[in-house]
Amino acid sequence: MFLDATRKAYVDGQILPIAELVKVLTPEQLAYVNATALDSVDTSRSTYVWLPLSFDGDRPYIEWKDEWSISDYE
Repeated sequence: MFLDATRKAYVDGQILPIAELVKVLTPEQLAYVNATALDSVDTSRSTYVWLPLSFDGDRPYIEWKDEWSISDYE
């Protein structure tokens, strides 16, 4: 997911206003969307990186860490 200058969030090819994304999709639904997109993809050949996105109110940010793991966010 990423945000453009018009505050739209792009999630697996879909464009959603950020307010709609935050208020409508639950974490379980977001996990489902991401898992569905990866079912038919060989992720070892990926040309992109998924980063953990956090929010401070309605402002998104990515916290810099030298290293992290999925368990940090469970």
